[in-house]
Amino acid sequence: MTPMQTFVALITNPTRAFNELEKSPRFAAPMILLLVANIGLIIWFYAIVDVDSLVNHMLAARPLTDAQRAQAAGLITRNTLLFGALFVGLLTLFVTQVVQAFYFFFTYEFLDVQRSFRQWFALTWWCSLPQLITTAAAAVIILFSHASASAGVLSPFSLNQLFFHFDPEDNGYSLLNSITLVQLLTVLLMVIGAHTWSKRSWVLDVVVVILPRVVLYGIWAWFVFLR
Repeated sequence: MTPMQTFVALITNPTRAFNELEKSPRFAAPMILLLVANIGLIIWFYAIVDVDSLVNHMLAARPLTDAQRAQAAGLITRNTLLFGALFVGLLTLFVTQVVQAFYFFFTYEFLDVQRSFRQWFALTWWCSLPQLITTAAAAVIILFSHASASAGVLSPFSLNQLFFHFDPEDNGYSLLNSITLVQLLTVLLMVIGAHTWSKRSWVLDVVVVILPRVVLYGIWAWFVFLR
């Protein structure tokens, strides 16, 4: 099965796609596609955005005096923001895939499901392809908003952008901006993939897939809103 056929199968017949990945766990195609899409979007955004306005929004969340804020603003340039965003964005993408693959590998080893790290690594990359929906939507928004766009447009389907509309200086902005509706598609694909390979109950596979997200966002929410 070619990468394009695998991509189509994820939409039309995900069980068939995961059976194919089980036999041939290739991940280069989704990895390259996601990297190129993320790099392109970040470069485009920081090439056209109003840097002064963006920096002012960023610094508004910091407990700084006017003098300190002015000094910090003078040190932050378009290139600084661009390369910082590229480094953080790509590192986060890679670390997320590696951590998820190790989590599935060790969890299902404990459950006596014998699959290699490479197989789980391939699964995480293919299941992350719904992120391209976010990238496409963000590109459309940037196209029409031009320099007036804020960093929030990079995550147009986040809970913050859709429902809460917190400003960067508000508690919970980063948390709510990191939780997106598109993640539900990734979770759904992971559940189907895990169930296809494990042959265990749907309930077990759902718990395995969503447990780390519940723990992560639960702890984050506690620190932001309750501590």
